[in-house]
Amino acid sequence: MNHGKKITNEIFGMLIAASFAFFISSCSPSTSPKTKKTPVNDTSSLSAGSHPHIGTSFTDSAYIRDSSLNIIVTSGTKIVYTLVDTNFSIGGKSNVYEFASTVDTMYLHYEANEDISYYTPFGLGSFQVGSEWITFPAQTQVKIPITSFSAPVLTDTIQITGSSKGQGIGTYQLGKEILPAGRVLMSADAYAKKLNTHSTEEITVFFASGLGFFTWYDVSTSGNFAGVNIGGGVHRILIDYDLK
Repeated sequence: MNHGKKITNEIFGMLIAASFAFFISSCSPSTSPKTKKTPVNDTSSLSAGSHPHIGTSFTDSAYIRDSSLNIIVTSGTKIVYTLVDTNFSIGGKSNVYEFASTVDTMYLHYEANEDISYYTPFGLGSFQVGSEWITFPAQTQVKIPITSFSAPVLTDTIQITGSSKGQGIGTYQLGKEILPAGRVLMSADAYAKKLNTHSTEEITVFFASGLGFFTWYDVSTSGNFAGVNIGGGVHRILIDYDLK
């Protein structure tokens, strides 16, 4: 099998978790996402320092972007994440919140300073590279470097570096509920010299501590593989929730 050819036919780059794998529109250039008019089942929110309870669910509207970062309309779907465990252990962290869906499972850790960490799978096309805890400073709004790591891919080793940085705290409206939401930009570079490969990815998120979940998540990837330009992305937005 020609593995090199197989990879060039797929979106190359450092892709963040299939759990965040579909979105619907590009991110607003301001510090706040666009207002959503969708009515929701729940209009409650968490008190300061509180977290969701078992059985809480979040529903996302999700789409894929093509290599030109345009929305693929036919890819539209809904993803429902349900909180099934609040004391899971993975990647060196305990008290991890496990959100299950029919797509995959998300692992979140609520930091004491109200930032959010996500156990993030990284990949090169369809090749899994590894998973790392990435902290999104939605509350502190500081800059946090990603712990650099490497992993073998085909005949080469991919190197991944980057950082996440706060970009302001705005508001997010879902139905009648208006919630503060911290914006964070995570940027990362992936290199594989022998394969003549370099990919850059930017991920913009909005996280509402009043829900304990992302309300907006946008990914764009660009780069080249063996001289071939590649790119793609995803976009997801919260459209409903049910806090327990």
